[in-house]
Amino acid sequence: MVNEKVLIEARKITAGFLKNRREELKLSQEQLAEKCGWHQATIARIESSKFFVNTKQLWIICNALDLYFFLSPKEEESDLINSMKYRFQKGIPPSKN
Repeated sequence: MVNEKVLIEARKITAGFLKNRREELKLSQEQLAEKCGWHQATIARIESSKFFVNTKQLWIICNALDLYFFLSPKEEESDLINSMKYRFQKGIPPSKN
């Protein structure tokens, strides 16, 4: 069983990642909501990590933000996986310099 604190942290990480991506694309919450077919308040609640998004919502918002949604084993090591781990933890990708 997953600890509730871990779930809350995962929700916050996901919310922060989605908000960062929206800002990278220079979209307002209203613009993103329109692309998703939702109200702006829904985007605000997601970004403030007030509730867990379900799988359908996650697919919709990922599509609107031009993101791939994929699953990978935790033990997998690759540049892509390491970049995603870093991004989820820090909010920005590591430099390739």
